[in-house]
Order: sequence, then C-alpha cells, then structure tokens
Amino acid sequence: NLSSTEKNLYDYVQSIAIWRKNSAAIKSGKLMQFIPENGVYVYFRYTDTETIMVVLNTDKNAYTPDVKRFAERLNGFNSATDVVTGTTINGIANINVEGMQSGIYILKK
Repeated sequence: NLSSTEKNLYDYVQSIAIWRKNSAAIKSGKLMQFIPENGVYVYFRYTDTETIMVVLNTDKNAYTPDVKRFAERLNGFNSATDVVTGTTINGIANINVEGMQSGIYILKK
C-alpha cells in the first residue's frame, strides 16, 4: 500500500541495491575521488574490468563533467550507462546531472 512517491523511491533504492551486489568495482574496487567543486562531488570506483563514476550534485544548477579535469579516470571511455535508468549516453561529455541530483554511471570503452 505505497503511495506513488513511496513506490518510486522503493524502486530506485531496489534497482541500485540489486546492481550493487553484482558490481566488482563497488564491492572491492579502488577509489579515486576528486575535491568537490561548485557543490559537485565526483568519485570513481574501478577494477581492471569495470569503472563506475558517481556524481553528487548539491548545486541548484545542472552539471556536466569536465572531461579534462577527470582525464586520469576518463581516458579511453566513450560512453556510459546510467545505472538507474539503463540509458546509454554516447560521449562522456554528454553526461548531465540535474541540480540537487546524483548520477551513477558504468563507463564503457
């Protein structure tokens, strides 16, 4: 007997929890984090075979990652899959995280 808002939140948490159980990078990967800038915190979890990018945007404006700033972790990747929606984003520079939102992305070569 969940409201639509409660159901949406439940589905969101459940999708991340299920994905998390199967992600080697999240469970046991290395961590590389970058100093927050303009209210945005970005970190990466990675193994030799999987790289995850997490963007936490506490600013009210939308955010697109600066590929040059994160070149150490982004070099060689040309697309990403949004963990929550399953949407594929062609071009790392096309990732967009709305204000006061977060994004979790599986990076692809």
